[in-house]
Amino acid sequence: METHNNIQYNKYVPIILPSILFLFPYAFSFMKFLSLSYITVLIFTVLLFLDGIRSNRKINVTPLILISVLVFISLFSYYNVYIYSGMFVIQDIVKLYVWGLMLALINSKKINVDKLTRNMIRISIAACSYLVIQVIFHYIIGINLPNVFDFGIITHTTTDLRALRNLRPAAFYGEPAYLSSQLLVTLGLLLFSNYECKGKKALIIFFALSNILSTSTAGIYLMLILIFMKLFTNKKAIIKNIFLLFIVSIVLILVSSNIDYILQNLGSVGDTLRYAIEKPQYFESSSRIGGSYSYLGDVDGIQSVLGYGIGNEYVLLGSVTYINSFTRLILQTGYIGFLVYLTYILSLLLKVNNMFVLYILIVYLAKSITGGSMFSITGMYLLSMFYIYQVQGREVFAI
Repeated sequence: METHNNIQYNKYVPIILPSILFLFPYAFSFMKFLSLSYITVLIFTVLLFLDGIRSNRKINVTPLILISVLVFISLFSYYNVYIYSGMFVIQDIVKLYVWGLMLALINSKKINVDKLTRNMIRISIAACSYLVIQVIFHYIIGINLPNVFDFGIITHTTTDLRALRNLRPAAFYGEPAYLSSQLLVTLGLLLFSNYECKGKKALIIFFALSNILSTSTAGIYLMLILIFMKLFTNKKAIIKNIFLLFIVSIVLILVSSNIDYILQNLGSVGDTLRYAIEKPQYFESSSRIGGSYSYLGDVDGIQSVLGYGIGNEYVLLGSVTYINSFTRLILQTGYIGFLVYLTYILSLLLKVNNMFVLYILIVYLAKSITGGSMFSITGMYLLSMFYIYQVQGREVFAI
């Protein structure tokens, strides 16, 4: 029988956690500076904290130690450069501690992972259904349906990508990257966990095709990694999977040899998919990858060791905000902070006890290297999934 604390935990964790990604583009109209995702995470963290007090549960202090060390390094950094914006400094430090506290409290065996997985699937079905409707409306009626909505008191704070020349459907997530993060986690659960549901194989195909239609570059390549991981880790069907991989390879060769013809006949979605597939070729000029790392060439002396301080990297960047997480971390805390962070990643790697959490770690790192996921809402979401399914790995996965 579930205890009172278990019941409380199972009421809000399986509901709140799967929702934080699609809430990110929205905010209250009178408080646009704070996303609904962060408001939800703050409430979520308070609930986790209160539950931890009631149950006298041990917490995972590693994320909090990481943040505290990075803040400590920043205290020395601030002495070497002027403060670009005190508000940025306070805001970023508070966000980091919320990130650390949430992850410190989330790794509990009391979470009902069946309910969590079920809700992940439900949200993914809703998102993918709307995404397919977006694509149908684009081709048949010639109308681009919105990726974000305005509900009066609740409004969106991001640019609707339907305004771009090429269609970039993202359902109600605003940005394809957020949708792909949701779908990659759901696909990973369906492929690696023991969870069973009606039409499981059909759902896997539906989510995979929707992930491609979202035109997220990272989402497409990370899904390929997921497929290869699944094929090569199923020891019971290794011969069958090698044959399947052979067939898939032939199909991919045939598709790639005719890729120009296929994409040409897909119109604007084809143009966007072409750009997504070919984007790795533009590593050096990409603002998220090569363009971001070019800023490190301007850092020398004590700043290369200690950085400019958390929230103070704009001393160098000015109005530029579109850089990846690894560059931002080095600019904030120098190479010392970067080594501290790598130590944290190593500690996560040592905790890996099933293929799903290994895959989540790969997704988290890939999205941090190519985007801004490290300490963002996406980072919270992915690492929360890592800790939850790592703690319950033996119950949820065939190990």
